[in-house]
Amino acid sequence: DQGVLKYVSRDSIEKQMDTETDKPRNNSKCYIRYEGRKLNGEILDPQRDPKAIKKVKLNDESIIFGMKAAILSMQRGDCFWFRLQKKYHYASSQEEFLFYQIELADFVHLDEPLSNTDFDKRWQMIQTAHFEGNECFQQKDYEKSRKKYARAYGILTSFPKELKEIMTQEQVSTCKEREKLICLNQSLIAIKEQKWEEGLQQVEIALGMDPYNLKGLFRKAVCLMMGQDFEQALKILDDLHQRVPLDLDVQQNIQMCKSLRKKFKQKEKRIYEQMINNHHEEANKDEREKKVQMKMEKNQKYFESDDVEIFGNFDKFSSKQKEVVSMKDLQKGIVLDALNSNNIIEIEDE
Repeated sequence: DQGVLKYVSRDSIEKQMDTETDKPRNNSKCYIRYEGRKLNGEILDPQRDPKAIKKVKLNDESIIFGMKAAILSMQRGDCFWFRLQKKYHYASSQEEFLFYQIELADFVHLDEPLSNTDFDKRWQMIQTAHFEGNECFQQKDYEKSRKKYARAYGILTSFPKELKEIMTQEQVSTCKEREKLICLNQSLIAIKEQKWEEGLQQVEIALGMDPYNLKGLFRKAVCLMMGQDFEQALKILDDLHQRVPLDLDVQQNIQMCKSLRKKFKQKEKRIYEQMINNHHEEANKDEREKKVQMKMEKNQKYFESDDVEIFGNFDKFSSKQKEVVSMKDLQKGIVLDALNSNNIIEIEDE
């Protein structure tokens, strides 16, 4: 009844005639970009980013019928304009027609059993998860992006034995390339979050598959540099500079690495010098305490000795008085600190 009218080009007509191409179904989850306009060209929702990906489940009752019908007519990668009559768009709108530009970025069929030898469905799931991860990364939602990449990587590395035995060499190579890309993406997320150990682990996996990958080597150097392994980082960066001498990122990171190495060595030197000074101070302190202890023990022996006799009643002196003390075996002129400081002490000759 022309309630949903589709505007297509000649190339699109030829593509639509390919009946073997997979299309969304009523139970599919689709990833679309869209923009709605009125007949006069006014945008329906100017606050929404038309480039943002929206997830749509076609069996969800909240989706308007006209948009669902439009998506069901599309193939992956299509982008068309549709005209929706009033009965097929939002009931609250007073417009006779609304126009939508819809791009079907990707889709996946839900609730379908997966056989052990089905490569195509697994590959579609991997592409969808990878695509979602890229979208989350662009939105700086790194945690969600990490989970999406992890899902894609998990599917890639858990193919059943029956499937591995029948895969073509081209399929194996394609999977290895995608596995490398996912690991590189994971390493970039870790670098963005300053998780240098995690980034290094991910990039090592990628370099295990492609040892001369420039992105992988550069990210490894960054992780090593920020992890304070400056010598190894400089070695990698110097090798990269020889391969791509005009790359500004490599040149800047070489200078940064040298600067950080210099500051790190200066800091280490200061820490070492402080440790030595602290050690000497502790040693001197111990020596001083030892000497004081020895002096105290020596004085204690003098007070406990029977050779020392003190005569006189010192309680009766309220001011400085002269007091005579007889001390055997002691030389004339020694003053005992233990006596009252208010008294003048004199050693009596024997």
